[in-house]
Amino acid sequence: MGKYINFTLIKERDNKKTVEQNTVKAIAELNIEDKKKDILIQNMAQTIASLNIEITKLKGADE
Repeated sequence: MGKYINFTLIKERDNKKTVEQNTVKAIAELNIEDKKKDILIQNMAQTIASLNIEITKLKGADE
C-alpha cells in the first residue's frame, strides 16, 4: 500500500497557521499603537501641567 497524502488537510493546516500568525501580528501592532497613544497622552499631560504653572504665574503677576 502506498503513502496517501491528503493535500486538503495540509492546506487547511497551513491556512490555520497563516490565520494564527496574522492574528498574532495584528495584536502586536495594536499593542504598539496603544503604547504610542499612551506616550502621546503622557506628553499632553505634561504640556497641560506646564501650561497650568504658567497660567498660575501670570495670575500671580496680575494680583
